[in-house]
Amino acid sequence: MKSFNFQSIFAGDKVSIDDIDGMIVFSSISDSYAEDFPKSEWPQTDYNGIMMRMTNGGLMFHDNDVLAHSNCQIKRL
Repeated sequence: MKSFNFQSIFAGDKVSIDDIDGMIVFSSISDSYAEDFPKSEWPQTDYNGIMMRMTNGGLMFHDNDVLAHSNCQIKRL
């Protein structure tokens, strides 16, 4: 697996974030949104970061401020 920065992660990408696998459903960082996660329903003022659907179907949101100041590892699968 190759590591990527947060700006190169887009909706539809399969990733591992700190060893949790899933698919990106939106990234306000790269301004990329899946059809079933329209930008209008996920305002950047409330959701500034990356939303991932985990392999178990649950959603996990990663806030941009936390991502920027942590040692979070994102890898494309």
